[in-house]
Amino acid sequence: VYVYSNHWKSGAGDAGLEKTRIQNAGVLRKRLNEIFKVNPDANVIIGGDLNTHYNQLQRYPKMGRTAVQDVLGSQGSIEKFTSADNNGAVLYNLWYDVEPSQRRSDSYQGEWGTLMQIIISKSLANGSGVDYVGNTFGAVVIDGLTAKSPARVPNPVTLYGPGAGVSDHFPVMATFAVYNKDAKEAIPLKRPEVTPSAALTEIPGPIDRSKLIRASALEKMSAEQIANSINELIVIDGTFLGGGKKTSAVKVGEKTYNLYLSNPKVTQSIKSVAKGTAVQWVGILHFHKNELEFEINNTNFLLPR
Repeated sequence: VYVYSNHWKSGAGDAGLEKTRIQNAGVLRKRLNEIFKVNPDANVIIGGDLNTHYNQLQRYPKMGRTAVQDVLGSQGSIEKFTSADNNGAVLYNLWYDVEPSQRRSDSYQGEWGTLMQIIISKSLANGSGVDYVGNTFGAVVIDGLTAKSPARVPNPVTLYGPGAGVSDHFPVMATFAVYNKDAKEAIPLKRPEVTPSAALTEIPGPIDRSKLIRASALEKMSAEQIANSINELIVIDGTFLGGGKKTSAVKVGEKTYNLYLSNPKVTQSIKSVAKGTAVQWVGILHFHKNELEFEINNTNFLLPR
């Protein structure tokens, strides 16, 4: 089994940086072509943080050409993947073996992404030898460890106080097994190919604020408690101080916090809020440039209650 661990150039939505990822994918594709030329049935597993989505072209059609789909050959058609004509050019991205609503390994500006990926060659889905076990791929979401509740977003590392957190991406995992030829216990790929163009919204509905920490409580918390609250949803119970296009501010008690408005819809909604208004918003607590701040990336966060 050939296993390739990858970490491609960051900036999934940047067309200029996609050119660098195309180079990254080209290096790997060249090596795969060499392997498949010698052995078309080679077992290959490609994994890592590709900093690109499994549906990159659908999410960013203006890019025209993408690293993971167009250069590497990652896709979700079982028919193309298992075809006798496939000599290794067509690979299968295991995100296609997951319900579309559950395809998530990372979050950015209120949307879910799939930067963490595992991609396989067709000999790992032929029912003999080393094989991927169908319906076993997915993100490892463990509340309190890899995930922050109640939003269940990744738990990133923070350097606030004593430090805390794990990673800004969920790990992904898949099960592989060794089968005898044409083993009846093998679990094949069955899920139809579905490639949505829209990103999943991180938190699609209202939030139960009764379960959240209030910003007014932060001043009484220890550094360790605050570190463990980084990237948590917090009720911002304070006074709106106004601001600019992407940043605003709010006063909670005697302390002023910056608001990072990462979603244009949020920025537009806040334009109608008068300076001095008492608010009960929700924000994600961050530690940025040695200061605590709140990110508001979802219009649901601006609901009165």
